[in-house]
Amino acid sequence: MDFISLLENLSIKILWIPTVFILIASIIITFKMRFIQIRTIPLMFKIFFSNFSKKSSNSKDQTIKANRALFTAMSTTIGISSITSPAIAIRLGGPGTLVGFAVATLLGGAVTFVEVTLAMAYRKKLENGTVMGGPMQYLKAVHPLFASWYAYAGFILLIVWSARQANTAATLLTIYKIPAIATGLILLFFVVITLIGGIKRIGSVAEKIVPIKFILYCSGALWIILCNLDKLKGVLSLIIHSAFVKDVAIGAAICGGMQYVIRWGMLQAFQNNEAGMGTAAIPHSMSDSKDPFTQGVLSIASIYAYGFVCMLSGLVILMTGTWKDINIGLGINMVSASFAMYFSTIGPLILSFSAAIFAYTTILGNCYNGSQCFSYITKNRYLKWYLAISGIFILVGTLCDVKLLWILTDFFVIPVAVPNVIGILILAFRRKDLFKD
Repeated sequence: MDFISLLENLSIKILWIPTVFILIASIIITFKMRFIQIRTIPLMFKIFFSNFSKKSSNSKDQTIKANRALFTAMSTTIGISSITSPAIAIRLGGPGTLVGFAVATLLGGAVTFVEVTLAMAYRKKLENGTVMGGPMQYLKAVHPLFASWYAYAGFILLIVWSARQANTAATLLTIYKIPAIATGLILLFFVVITLIGGIKRIGSVAEKIVPIKFILYCSGALWIILCNLDKLKGVLSLIIHSAFVKDVAIGAAICGGMQYVIRWGMLQAFQNNEAGMGTAAIPHSMSDSKDPFTQGVLSIASIYAYGFVCMLSGLVILMTGTWKDINIGLGINMVSASFAMYFSTIGPLILSFSAAIFAYTTILGNCYNGSQCFSYITKNRYLKWYLAISGIFILVGTLCDVKLLWILTDFFVIPVAVPNVIGILILAFRRKDLFKD
């Protein structure tokens, strides 16, 4: 058995445990917040659209409009993983893993609301206008050790996360004879140029690109699903059957069952929609909004958007049957093959363009979030070293094995999620004043 297979088997055996921990915590928070993610949907849309008419603050503080903070957070939650993670989960865990994505989407809204509300309440503004935000600030209120642990673990996770995004983009673009290292260098150039401009430039870029990538990809995926509506009933039945019944005969030697739903469905969903990870709270804490509650409600939108993209991706490969073809590479190649069936030559181009901007904005968001963790560790110094480290991992990531990067990221999620989830559970009960409508 090779090293990657060993890691994969180990992950199946142990990674469902922290996922169950996050699941139980998210259920507790959902009831504690009285299903905030459902009852505030009208308010969420009202806040979202009202913010477009507001002008950016002229303050010297390094803050951005509430909607720009949302789009910056969405640049990572609706990243290339929202296309690839359902495909990988279905190939390795069965169609039933989509149930895990649905559950994590529903419960993740409440968790993200709490994280963002706390991040807004505990953020710290320095004399030069720089805002220090994210889980490190509210975890410090629980115990400084929690904050330091999160900062170190978050820094490591986010640079590996960026490597994974670069790998997926490079894999897809090799179809057009573009060397993987060239993809890495191009991504690195645009990411660094944007990061140098700080959160204001990042927010401006995210506000323009995120809606484009969302609409472009969803339009193509919805068209494929509409062309296969006659298969929808059978696909839904297959998803439910696979979620609750072990069946080694499904697909390419796939075992269904609840253990796989938790391991490949819920863990991937919680990891990529960032509920429980706390990373989405970092850009939200840079909002110029004065009300933590309204920014928390607004943040729920990114969770639903992520879940929607994941469901589309999963249904596309199930309806077209590409998930069964073991000759198609793992991940983005499965979705690319589905698009090629219905859009001929232009299909892979649509997906490639979508994937490229998905990867760019995701790496951009991850690098910014990682810089906040790094700044907490170094007391806002040595950021050039951080950019250098991130750049190395982006380049190395384009050359690594896709399965290795995905499994490594899954393991690195644990030391980030556990202290964060414990912290928000404590503060959800301690700071009831922050969560009043």
